[in-house]
Amino acid sequence: MEAHRLLERFVFGKSGERKALPVALDNFPAWISRTVQIYAFNLAKNHSVYLVRPLKELEFDQLTNILAQVESKLGGPALLVADDVNPKYRPLFVKNNVPFVYKEKTIFAPKLGLKLLNYRETKPQKTRQLEEAISPFELKLLAGYLTAFIMREGFNLSQLEFILEGYKFKCSKAKLAQAINHLIELDFVDTKGAGPNRLVTFKNRQEIWDRLKKQPLKPFSKTIESYYMTNADYIFSGETALAHYSDLAEPKMRYLAMTNQQFKQIQKSGDPVGDFGKPQFVCDVLKESPRLFAKDDGFLNPVELYFLLRAHSDERVQIALEQMITNLGIKA
Repeated sequence: MEAHRLLERFVFGKSGERKALPVALDNFPAWISRTVQIYAFNLAKNHSVYLVRPLKELEFDQLTNILAQVESKLGGPALLVADDVNPKYRPLFVKNNVPFVYKEKTIFAPKLGLKLLNYRETKPQKTRQLEEAISPFELKLLAGYLTAFIMREGFNLSQLEFILEGYKFKCSKAKLAQAINHLIELDFVDTKGAGPNRLVTFKNRQEIWDRLKKQPLKPFSKTIESYYMTNADYIFSGETALAHYSDLAEPKMRYLAMTNQQFKQIQKSGDPVGDFGKPQFVCDVLKESPRLFAKDDGFLNPVELYFLLRAHSDERVQIALEQMITNLGIKA
């Protein structure tokens, strides 16, 4: 019987230590002893609450009569166990101050100061491991802010969506919300308010940069040599772009950035270049559009470029990367 566990929880703050003990019905009329079971639930020394459980279907007046006789003969408050009682009676019990317990959901006992209707025990939330790695799209948003493409101090999702559309980039609001929520979890942005009008504000640029350098990144590009080329909408990447942003000498090899779809199209319908002994191009194939937040209308965003090349073994490249970031007004 669940009734005593609910009663115990809200009287003593815990359950499982006390038991409801059956009461002998010798002193009750035969019609009562044949229709109900009575259990004593000990509250304190010589003080008990009595739980009355019907064994058959009874009318409303019969139930209230039984409770009155139990309280009179046993000298303590009685509660009806209403688990199997006609459900239409429960509102009447409340209206007429008839004490009852219903499963582990409701306890109505005005004399005991307990009124709890439709209770649901709060289940502990499942722990969720925080994903530390930055996704390619999250890196793209941070790069857009660090290079002043996203300048608004505070914005909601709709406003950010409008900003991206201004750069001819469209994505689902679900993707945008997922990225922003993860950046909130990783403490790259602050929030104010709640719901659809919640405002998001990026943290200080230097603070973001210092944290971003230490944050693991999900793979966001792959580098492939190419022997074919078309007039695809590519932009410059790699050392070609780095030479544009710094004093690094421009390499003989041309480094290009494009989407996977663009690269497949080049492989399918592009014209062959070179002598096929040595590639003429190196393609950085990015998971997010390299055109979004590209600088000077043709060069990969410096922030994305930094993470593309930061493992480069050439010391000249490392010096150029530091120069490029410093030129953004950020301490590298």
